[in-house]
Amino acid sequence: MFLVNLPLGGLALFMLFALMPKSEIKQRKFDFFGFSMLALAVAATQLLLDRGQGVGWFDSVEIWLYLILAISGAWMFVVHCATSSNPFIDLKMFADRNFSTGLVMIFVVGITLFSGLALLPPMLQNLMGFPVIETGLVMGPRGIGTMVSMILVGRLVSRYDPRLLVFGGSLLMAYSLYMMTEFDIVMGTGPIMLSGLLQGIGMGFVFIPLNTLAFATINAKYRVEATSMFSLVRNVGSGVGISIVTSVLATMQIVNHADLAERITLDSGVVRDFATAHGGFGNVVTTINGLITQQSAMLAFLDDFKLMMWVTLASLPIILLLRRPKAVVKPDPAHAMAE
Repeated sequence: MFLVNLPLGGLALFMLFALMPKSEIKQRKFDFFGFSMLALAVAATQLLLDRGQGVGWFDSVEIWLYLILAISGAWMFVVHCATSSNPFIDLKMFADRNFSTGLVMIFVVGITLFSGLALLPPMLQNLMGFPVIETGLVMGPRGIGTMVSMILVGRLVSRYDPRLLVFGGSLLMAYSLYMMTEFDIVMGTGPIMLSGLLQGIGMGFVFIPLNTLAFATINAKYRVEATSMFSLVRNVGSGVGISIVTSVLATMQIVNHADLAERITLDSGVVRDFATAHGGFGNVVTTINGLITQQSAMLAFLDDFKLMMWVTLASLPIILLLRRPKAVVKPDPAHAMAE
């Protein structure tokens, strides 16, 4: 699966060397301390979220250690960047409202985007019984929708208010997540592919206009650092999102199992009929428990989709904080896809 990327990566590398214009190289001493503190904060935060569910969250000394490291690393990073003559990141760039608001928005997008990609394959394969190849084909329309919408929005962003495009794309993503909350174990592939296509289109309508708005008003001297920070925040958002939905999935499976199990009693006519048809209660207890486990897992996935839908809707007011630039520069869809 990973080797598939090699030919495309090699082609991209060749084209970079062959086609990118040469530019002036500005040498600058690398801030190892600032980089180390940022890496410590990000790594500790990710470990806290990944390990929390398995070790009982703050009942564990390990989680408290991660929390202390994350806070300490973030604090030292901010203090160092604010006082150093050669900081890893110039904090003055955060004074730009569009850029700071764009960071918050791309963090939310990172949560919803990659969380869905992490949830769908296990749901399709483990609960619905899809083969691996069919799972990939069913999820394919999401990528097609993103590619087509990025090409289209590249033309629209210079003609219309980018904020409207981001708002419309976010609404489309929220609607696709609403469609996913109505998934069922015995459903066909049509609703899955349609929701994925709509979500992909929504993503394309968010990415390029949001990049345009975030970097339209920032000082040119900060753009290199701002681009790296933009990518970092998006990646951290995706990591946080995957950790959250994984934790919610595990928790809600237990909650849903208990809720469903208490409704299945020996006095139920359906249970008695089922037991009679299969040779008595002793023969169907395991089967009934397996069905309850399967349904509780499916409900947990739906709970996650609903959570992501509400997170997407809650992010809509953030768009109102973005200012439309006086002159919108038409972005390059290929650059946005690479970002």
